[in-house]
Amino acid sequence: MRKLLTESQVMEIVQLFQSGMGCNKIAKRLDISADVCRAVLRGRNYRKVTGGRVMHGKRDLSQFSNG
Repeated sequence: MRKLLTESQVMEIVQLFQSGMGCNKIAKRLDISADVCRAVLRGRNYRKVTGGRVMHGKRDLSQFSNG
């Protein structure tokens, strides 16, 4: 059975991703699959909430390093 996400859950996925968290960790935190997380961030699901694609290829992780 598919579980629908609320608007606030979708926005939380986007905010967590933008703060540096990956889909696997987001999925565990929100009790969803990593595939659902990726679909939201790629704009395949919930496009009206996110405004479209949020994830654009590989992330530059240097902005999140401590050094």
